[in-house]
Amino acid sequence: MAWTTPKTWSAGETLTAANFNTHIRDNLNATWRLIARKTADETVSSSTTLQNDDHLFFTVAASEVWSLQYRLLIDTFDDFKCAWTHPGGTVEMRVISESAGGTVTQDSLYTTSSPTATISRDKFDLAGGSVNILVIDGIYISTGSGTFQFQWAQLDASGSTVLKTNSHLMGMKLA
Repeated sequence: MAWTTPKTWSAGETLTAANFNTHIRDNLNATWRLIARKTADETVSSSTTLQNDDHLFFTVAASEVWSLQYRLLIDTFDDFKCAWTHPGGTVEMRVISESAGGTVTQDSLYTTSSPTATISRDKFDLAGGSVNILVIDGIYISTGSGTFQFQWAQLDASGSTVLKTNSHLMGMKLA
């Protein structure tokens, strides 16, 4: 639902469900909201096989448009790859990272119906053995209904990669 300019109420006016739904409920639904949050660390060791994240997914209906933002807390000794599965449509994403030294790096990942992204530790200055924050921004335009699922793995099968508790997905339904 789109944002509606809130109504100016008049003294003595009868309040209706339609007014409350349009001006309060729908406006709250049109703003950014937390869709999913990791409630536990998840570890991948010596595996390059993409796996569904245990927490970062949500349900979409056909013909919806979503603005999405992931904030990932990653402890990695290796490069990282991620992907999204969905019921059809187009995903456009970009990743942003800030190094411990304050250098900000960003990269467009893709515009595709079957997205997979490689996030290079060297390019994004990820520090092994410490928690890194990656921000992934994007738009998803659905053509089907079902689950929009975040997947991830190591790029090279060595060491361990941990996607930490409190990594999360926020979204705003645009249409």
